[in-house]
Amino acid sequence: MKPYIKHILICIAVLTSILFCSCANENDSQIVIAARVNGAMFQLVYNTDVPEDERADILSIRSAIMDSCGVSLKLMDDFLTEEESNYEIIVNSKRRVESAELLASLSENEYAIRTVVTDSKTSIVIVYNGE
Repeated sequence: MKPYIKHILICIAVLTSILFCSCANENDSQIVIAARVNGAMFQLVYNTDVPEDERADILSIRSAIMDSCGVSLKLMDDFLTEEESNYEIIVNSKRRVESAELLASLSENEYAIRTVVTDSKTSIVIVYNGE
């Protein structure tokens, strides 16, 4: 596994223990307060046309969330905009504005994790720029 993916997995495990599963009404800036429930409202959104090794890294994020929180995320291709959800974890998508803008701000071999909260949508955006 690539070193930056390990860092991302650690960050995701911490984030999910703090802000996961079904969002409550409380939020402050980019912090989402959540309560754990039986099923996850979040979907894992990524470009399914990526190379197999990158897909495996992305799916390892899903596994880390399952291991740390006990919830399974629905997978969604970032191309299917008609299936967008109000709660998404968007991984390295060049098709989603939230992700593309953050990705464009990174230098080579950098990664970022950001929450984006609007009136109708909560997204956790994970991007990395590198091989």
